[in-house]
Amino acid sequence: MRYVNFILGFLMVILITGCGNPHDKYIGYWKKQDEENTISLIKKVDNNIYTVVSLEREKNGLEGGTLVKLDNGEFETGGANSTRIILSEDGNTIREDNVIWNRISEQQAEEAWVKIQELAAKQQKNAEACEKMLSEYKAKRDKITNVPISSSSDVSSYFDQKDQQNKQKTALFNQYQTLTESIPDCSSVFKMRYSHDSFSI
Repeated sequence: MRYVNFILGFLMVILITGCGNPHDKYIGYWKKQDEENTISLIKKVDNNIYTVVSLEREKNGLEGGTLVKLDNGEFETGGANSTRIILSEDGNTIREDNVIWNRISEQQAEEAWVKIQELAAKQQKNAEACEKMLSEYKAKRDKITNVPISSSSDVSSYFDQKDQQNKQKTALFNQYQTLTESIPDCSSVFKMRYSHDSFSI
């Protein structure tokens, strides 16, 4: 009798598992392949609604996008450029068009979040250092530019002074172009903001 009850119980477990909602297999954390800091969470809001949200938005209490359930147990992202999200047979990867996402644990997601915050803090520190350096450059450039040029009747003297001023500006530009390379991404910001200073006026 105990054997029969065991078999019946075992079959019941299999039946319940087999009849589970296939969409629930998507629930969890997913890391974009080859991008350590791109992590999303698929979660079940209620019995009929599933959402996908980036780890950053989730940590900041922001909502994600609602997924569209398909009858075959898959999802679509919805919207004008809707793409199907396909789960692998082993449940460890999902494919969104040509993008692959790998399943990770909640602990792995938390560890990644710590790294993301550290990276964000570092980027903020670099941005502040870059702005400080650019402000120093602007102040020195303005000091050169604001030196009055004699309006002497001697035309050659005027252009000599102007040429000297442009040489000083060019030298300053080249100096800070090199200095900004010591701060990540600062050199590109410097060039975009002050590239016209590299030409004589």
